[in-house]
Amino acid sequence: MHGAPGSTPPPPIIELHGVTKRFGATTALDGVDLRMARGEVVGLLGPNGAGKTTLLRILSTLTPPDTGSATVAGFDVVRDAVAVRAAIGLAGQSAALDPLLTGRENLDLIGRLYGLGPELRRTRTAEVLERFDLRGAADRPVGGYSGGMRRRLDLGATLVGRPEVLLLDEPTAGLDPRSRNELWVTVDELAADGTTILLTSQYLEEIERLATTVAVLDEGRILAEGPARTLAQRVGGDVLEIRLTDAAEIDHALDVVATLGGSRAHVEPDERRISLPSPGGTATLLDAGRRMEEAGIAIADIGIRHPSLDDVFFTLTGRSATLDDRPLDDRHGDGDGDGSPAEGAERQDVLVGGQGPTAPVTPADGAVDAVVGWVTSPDASSADGATAARRSRAPRRGLRAAAGDAGAITGRYLTRMRRNPESVFYAAVQPLLFVFALWAVFGGLVEDAEGGSYIQFLLPGVVVMNMALAAGVTGIGLAEDVQAGIIDRFRSLPMARSAVLVGRTAADLARNVMSLVIMVAAGALLGYRPDGGVGGAVAAVGVVLLFGYAFSWVFAAIGVATRDVAAAQFAGFVPVVSLVFLSGAWIPVESMVGGVQAFARNQPVNVTIEAARALSEGTADARDVWLSLAWSAAILTAASTYAVRRFAAPS
Repeated sequence: MHGAPGSTPPPPIIELHGVTKRFGATTALDGVDLRMARGEVVGLLGPNGAGKTTLLRILSTLTPPDTGSATVAGFDVVRDAVAVRAAIGLAGQSAALDPLLTGRENLDLIGRLYGLGPELRRTRTAEVLERFDLRGAADRPVGGYSGGMRRRLDLGATLVGRPEVLLLDEPTAGLDPRSRNELWVTVDELAADGTTILLTSQYLEEIERLATTVAVLDEGRILAEGPARTLAQRVGGDVLEIRLTDAAEIDHALDVVATLGGSRAHVEPDERRISLPSPGGTATLLDAGRRMEEAGIAIADIGIRHPSLDDVFFTLTGRSATLDDRPLDDRHGDGDGDGSPAEGAERQDVLVGGQGPTAPVTPADGAVDAVVGWVTSPDASSADGATAARRSRAPRRGLRAAAGDAGAITGRYLTRMRRNPESVFYAAVQPLLFVFALWAVFGGLVEDAEGGSYIQFLLPGVVVMNMALAAGVTGIGLAEDVQAGIIDRFRSLPMARSAVLVGRTAADLARNVMSLVIMVAAGALLGYRPDGGVGGAVAAVGVVLLFGYAFSWVFAAIGVATRDVAAAQFAGFVPVVSLVFLSGAWIPVESMVGGVQAFARNQPVNVTIEAARALSEGTADARDVWLSLAWSAAILTAASTYAVRRFAAPS
């Protein structure tokens, strides 16, 4: 908006100065400058590897710039990262939703992480479900949604906190045409409501359709910026487009038209299409048709269209943003283009003698009016209103807010466990298999050696063993969330980042309690009795649960470090299985080979087993108990410190 003559223009809501980012030898961003006014819709156009996603990750505080500065809503993305997260909504390239939670539960979770109260969460959730036509599916697990429904819910989740800025990374990637059109209407309505939107896309018609301003990005640099129509004028004229009947004749056709439009042409082999400048307009069209006829090349379509954003990109870089292009004098090589059209990309061109472009999708009458004032406050467009909006979004701080965040994450994982048969197996069935199988296989042998009941010996050992092995679920679950983009969504919210890890490990602690109860009940059926009384049994349970909680943090650290499910599973499996096998879980340490007995007695799994046995039998040696507590405390401190720092560190 423009103020009165002589007044100071409002500050930009997004501003980047000289931003660079390198990953090893690769320069993702190279001195990027960008300014966005409040309420503007800017589209970043560029091929894969141009730096589009990196730029959005910097603005969402997920990745720090190497040099330069970036601000969002007046806050620096590095110094004021938490405040920036309170002002933005981020939708990545994939729908970052929990498939085991319902649509309503996904939205409610985001609301809790924004610090909204129960009543406000219910109101906002209902508004989003209504707005995105998801009310009928609100109480179904998201895993059963169609791709378009997931994408709409994902976009809706970004709006629960009423952000000032939306960052959309290829918002319609992978959607069918109908779902894309529906999402376009939604973005139109949000823009009409005054929301500032920065989006990336490889769909050229999408950028032209949605963005008021286009920034052409290539190899980490913004090559041009301005309205789409203004940029298109830089091409210098119309474009001749020829679609052949036979793709095998493309090279021959290029030879025929080589002198018509300059030295380069776009080539779309799959579409059998050639595009090149048409400096003579209709005369060039007629000349091209005559030449093709004389050369005996069959034409399916020929026409002249106005230049598109892809033509702009081609003019600026010498190659196409999404299409194959080759020099007319070097058609048998790979050329300079990226050689692969974006999957599902479409062109809507004006062809002579053919159909015009598909009519733009527009909101239904009154649709925009229906959402005015819904996303931002009525006065948010003014400078004073923007300041008030920022103050109202002041990030929550303190232990109480962090505890609330952790509670929300814990609730999410507990819900997942209830609805996931695999989790139920690990938590309930697997412990039973351990108890009954080991009792049946080793019972007679160890009973003779010890002269007592084997179940008294076995149960504490198998409980600790189960805690160590089941801890791997923590790392696998976190790695799955990383790959699904859910962790990036959490990290872009104004929440305590440590809450994700605290919540996950707390949920796994609850799972361990359930497993322990099941195993003790199974042991009781086989004759297990804690001779140490209630006090000893409670102490033994405390020692075992602390050990299991510490090991969950070990795997949490592995999960956030590897960020890959298979790697997380493998990284923890070998050492934990080794510790379990080299322990007295189901056979006495004294029966092992002499060379490994010293290691087995003092490693954390066996020390905890011996402490639990002694406490439950009423023969506790203070050394065993204190050594177990020391091991658990050391593991918990080291693993949690590393995991939280690694998780919170910008990537």
